[in-house]
Amino acid sequence: MQRGCSRSSQPRHRPSVGVLFRSAARIAGAYNIAQDEATRVVFGMPREAINAGVHEVLPLPAMAARVSAKLGAHGVRAIRV
Repeated sequence: MQRGCSRSSQPRHRPSVGVLFRSAARIAGAYNIAQDEATRVVFGMPREAINAGVHEVLPLPAMAARVSAKLGAHGVRAIRV
């Protein structure tokens, strides 16, 4: 963990999820899914991702099916492991 500057508007933990979602994920054209609050034990990181802007917020049991559906829409076949 690095120390953050008290004058910074960024969180003191680096890298933060907010920085990640505002930079690499968006620039790369990633489709972002966050876990909903109801199925989380600790909601900190998903909340920050949602605040930064995700495409969907889903309960954990629905996430795998949604990822498979998104892959299928692009001609990629998901393999069940």
